Amino acid sequence: MAYLLRKIRKNRWYKTDELTWLSESELQADALDDLRTKSNELSIFHINQDTSNLNRVVAALAISFDDPSNFDFALLNEETMSNMGIKWKRSPGVLSDKEVNDLHSDLYELSDSRLLELARTIKAKAIIDRKDYLEVLNIVAASLANGHIDRSKIRWKKRYLEDLDILIASRSR
Repeated sequence: MAYLLRKIRKNRWYKTDELTWLSESELQADALDDLRTKSNELSIFHINQDTSNLNRVVAALAISFDDPSNFDFALLNEETMSNMGIKWKRSPGVLSDKEVNDLHSDLYELSDSRLLELARTIKAKAIIDRKDYLEVLNIVAASLANGHIDRSKIRWKKRYLEDLDILIASRSR
């Protein structure tokens, strides 16, 4: 079964030393900010079971932000989502990679209870992972080299583009 990806901030999904008041079974309220909805819908991307398209989705998402910092994400099994009764519909993505846009869907008709159930399910059952800064640079460089993204669509600040250029130059040696 394939996965559904949602970009998150990993530190919000775990109990830390500063959160001594939070029980192991509870979720930080700040984690809900990673599930911010618009018109009661939440954007997600479909990831192959073998995660062969994960880096391509990461690259397309990463270049749409101001910097290529760590890229945190949650992968939730599609079957788990279906069993929760949360509906999704294919919808056109707005990223610079057309193939990744075809992998986009929206969770819809989300109520407060469904969103909270989704958050608890992510905490309990999702694969929560991170691509660090250098991995993101390498993933974007590969996506550029393969012609999946257009350099002019990268929104990063100049200093990060310089890091990308250095990486690309070192790869071609």
